[in-house]
Amino acid sequence: MGYCSFCLEGWDRSPYAEAEFDALIAKAKELKRNSGASDLDILSFNFNTHSRIFDLLLELNKIFRRVSFMSQRLDILAGTEGLMEAELAGGKRSFTLGIEGISKGLRSYYRKGLDEEDLGKCLDFCLRRGVRELKLFFIISGRESPEDLEEFDSLMKGIEGRKAASGSGTNVLVSAGFLVRLPFTPLQYEAPSFDAGRLVGIADRMRDSCTATGAEFRLAGSPEECFADQTLSLFGGSLMPYLLRIPSLGFVYDGSLSRKAWESLERYISALPDLPMLLGAKTRDFRPPLAFIVNEDRHAALWSHYEAAIGFKDRASCFGGRCSACGACVDGKEREGMTGHRIASPRQRSGYLRDLAAVILEKGRFASISIEAAIPEELAFAEPAYRVSWLSRRIFAAYEAASFMVFEIKESIFVPGSVFGTTIPHGTGRFGISRFSVFGPSRERLAALLSRLGAQIPGLKVLEAPAPLEVDLGIRLQGINLESLGKVLGSWLEANRVAFTIGASRASREAKEWN
Repeated sequence: MGYCSFCLEGWDRSPYAEAEFDALIAKAKELKRNSGASDLDILSFNFNTHSRIFDLLLELNKIFRRVSFMSQRLDILAGTEGLMEAELAGGKRSFTLGIEGISKGLRSYYRKGLDEEDLGKCLDFCLRRGVRELKLFFIISGRESPEDLEEFDSLMKGIEGRKAASGSGTNVLVSAGFLVRLPFTPLQYEAPSFDAGRLVGIADRMRDSCTATGAEFRLAGSPEECFADQTLSLFGGSLMPYLLRIPSLGFVYDGSLSRKAWESLERYISALPDLPMLLGAKTRDFRPPLAFIVNEDRHAALWSHYEAAIGFKDRASCFGGRCSACGACVDGKEREGMTGHRIASPRQRSGYLRDLAAVILEKGRFASISIEAAIPEELAFAEPAYRVSWLSRRIFAAYEAASFMVFEIKESIFVPGSVFGTTIPHGTGRFGISRFSVFGPSRERLAALLSRLGAQIPGLKVLEAPAPLEVDLGIRLQGINLESLGKVLGSWLEANRVAFTIGASRASREAKEWN
């Protein structure tokens, strides 16, 4: 774990302790049994720093059909021999590199401890080894100078040149977000930026550089959202009267924040007596809301790192290296956890890579069998993924060892892309018998297992044919009279391009119901 000048997690959530390997594997198996999941997405602050990352990649891929992890340190990725090759062998085709600063100077301001050689190594690997997508993340602080933007332009031109030299088809995506100077980070002392025009102008310059070099550019949020985040985190209890009024003002956050919401909040804070102090640079005596949760030594360390950041003095990573006496660690045990950490490499790297690649290849070749299963009425409006999860959990509950044989279940009828996939529109309630494809290492063992479980799970039956040629549908319409029923049903079938004839059977006429 690093101590970047902007990162709340590094400062506020430390110290970190990694979970034991055996406990993680046991939890992964339990998760599969209890959720029916076929995919595992691992989210942690720095997954690739686990001391047994190589073993985890191999063993987790033996449990789930697909495994991916979302967060990893760039310096660990570059500096751990064989790790990039292992991730590629494990099926990873999209890499995200958190570069943060658009120039070397700004990376020092963020105190990334990122070696330019490590950055180049990761870029070369991704562009030369067939990576499908390369995501580069940056933070816009408002400090960016014309020289910084020129350096970013050179970086993007260098990536374009690397792609051309290697014939790479990698899609390069640059994502940028605006800096929020959060409490309990070194940058809490710096004056926040509320200049939307300047921030957007910097983003536009970055977009121009990306467009000129064939890369895609995206902004992670609007300046107004950044300003609201900054205000809410900085002003503390003085905002309580305003927050209590929000329901009556009609402002909600639903994926984004409106400009009017920020304008309303801005008007409120403009009348606060402590506004000048909060909007300016702070002294070392400044304390954020809830400052009592950390001791004075931590506040002193934050100030020391702030002075280094605004002086563009970077720090070398002490993770698995030497202590820099920066004051971030609270005791000797925490320092030992940082400097003494080591990543265990495979004893025979070539053999490990072959084994991992073989597991991925085998999962890609899994055969499937077709089954029928009865979906209860309670799941009529459930999403297809939930119905599959429900069925998987029923199977694993009936026979626990089935979780080692069943890697994925897909509904194979009535869902988009399947047989009769357009017959029943999305959002229409559906229950009863449906068909599923079950994937695993052995068709014969799957068929034998699911045939035995048919007695325990109502409606479960192994089939020979993968898809039916015809289906019987019972349609339940509520709140509609018989005179208009035929017209409504006919319009619905026509809209979904289903050939049909409609009429009333003798039994239906007698019962005054339609089939």
